[in-house]
Amino acid sequence: MPQTTKNLARRRLMRLGGSSALLATAAGFVSAGGASAADSGTGDILLDSFGGTDDEKLTAAMAVQKSSSPRRPIRLAGRAHTFTKTRTTYNGLRILGPNTGWQNPEISGSGGCLPQCTVTLNCGTGTASWLVGSATTYNVEVSGICFKSGNGSTQFYHHPYTAGTAYAAHFDSLTFHGFKHVFG
Repeated sequence: MPQTTKNLARRRLMRLGGSSALLATAAGFVSAGGASAADSGTGDILLDSFGGTDDEKLTAAMAVQKSSSPRRPIRLAGRAHTFTKTRTTYNGLRILGPNTGWQNPEISGSGGCLPQCTVTLNCGTGTASWLVGSATTYNVEVSGICFKSGNGSTQFYHHPYTAGTAYAAHFDSLTFHGFKHVFG
């Protein structure tokens, strides 16, 4: 909201009842638009704000994401995560690490300059991969995460030609260790 609009709204409130009306309205804005348990204050859906295993948290976060418009990103914490369930991609699927930039868990002694966000995947390949495209999708993004294979036969993303196209897919600052396949 432009500053002049904010000033006009504040003046109208002051005419309606002085500072008590302003405080009551501000309290209403905070309670109506405040950060929910799944909101970082920036609009992100925080994975760790949900209960259960990492898979259960991701399922709940994806449900919130699917119902948001525009689609809000799911933000992982700077810790180790483990996912075992295959996920079908959808329009606007966005899973982001807590920071941007390349992460390498083999380098130690970085002085904490990059919090490590690692995700161990215990999935398969092909249609049993972690992310599977089953239709044409738009705006899928995964970034800022270091992925590790928990079983040596994991595939990160499978989107066969017969399923359609993944338009405007964005995969940035990702690291993969021990995977049989990454994309395919």
